[in-house]
Amino acid sequence: PADRLHRMTREQFVRELRRSSNEPPDFLDRLRERTQNAVETRGEFEIQWPQWRSLRWVSKPVRLPTGNGLLVLFNDITADSDLASGREQRALIDELTGLENRKAGEQSALREIARARRTGHPLSFVLFDVDHFKAVNDTYGHLAGDIVLREVSRTMTELPRGGDTAVRWGGEEFLVILTDVGIDGARVFAERVRRAIEELRIGS
Repeated sequence: PADRLHRMTREQFVRELRRSSNEPPDFLDRLRERTQNAVETRGEFEIQWPQWRSLRWVSKPVRLPTGNGLLVLFNDITADSDLASGREQRALIDELTGLENRKAGEQSALREIARARRTGHPLSFVLFDVDHFKAVNDTYGHLAGDIVLREVSRTMTELPRGGDTAVRWGGEEFLVILTDVGIDGARVFAERVRRAIEELRIGS
């Protein structure tokens, strides 16, 4: 709060930050040491109390009547961090279907492969391709094709278990990552999805 900052010395400010920061205990001591240099230095850190904030600091040398000094500026960049995080999340989601896009799907696949190798648990991938999708677009238009893709993606998200991942792999292709499922279970799941999509009725 601004009223607590009034007349607070730099050492008091650093101690206050140390109490509310989740950084290693020596972080702010290292910050203090770095700002003793005669060149501009900068960095970022987080505080957890009284609420999470992301801060950026810049230290600039200044010349004072009594000698050399330092001007240290702290800026709250929480909103920028939230915005960047939101952009990063949106970059991993397919806008049409709301599923993970291929980039996110590849990351999920690598993560699950590493986990399966580490634990020895089975892992399966099921790739679906919507039959005759080009004919849907050519006959009824791309808007109808978008509706078909959304309905298929909804089926993809309803049938897998909570830990499984559905991905729009590209165009009319969808990938489902099945954790702790072997080849037989993957076949059963694939047939369930195929049957559910076959029974979809879209439009009149």
